[in-house]
Amino acid sequence: MTMRLPVDFVIYNLELSGGLKLLLYNGYQPSKVPAAESSSVKRYSSLDGSYEYVLASDGRRVITYASNQKKFPALQLVINKFETSQKKVLIDFLETFRPCSGGGTGVFSCDKNEVLFKDFIQENLR
Repeated sequence: MTMRLPVDFVIYNLELSGGLKLLLYNGYQPSKVPAAESSSVKRYSSLDGSYEYVLASDGRRVITYASNQKKFPALQLVINKFETSQKKVLIDFLETFRPCSGGGTGVFSCDKNEVLFKDFIQENLR
């Protein structure tokens, strides 16, 4: 993992086991990625926000999450093309994201029973 703090956002470049690579952006101006010609933007709701999924023309998968509380930055995951053998690793990673509440002093609590990207996982990876 590498982490960069360019200005008012954070970028993490991750390589998971099996060589699966992805980028995680946390900030207020996530990239707008156009959907591939044969695809469309899919939108999902969660307990405390919403997210959208785009399959880009270059095969990357982009998930952008926005909290209902506008003071919190967006979270954007850019997942490079992956092999079928890497799908389990990706699902396990995505299932670690939970909706949390917090304030100026940090995170107060996270819902251990709720998976933030569960609808995306069900529709696109299972």
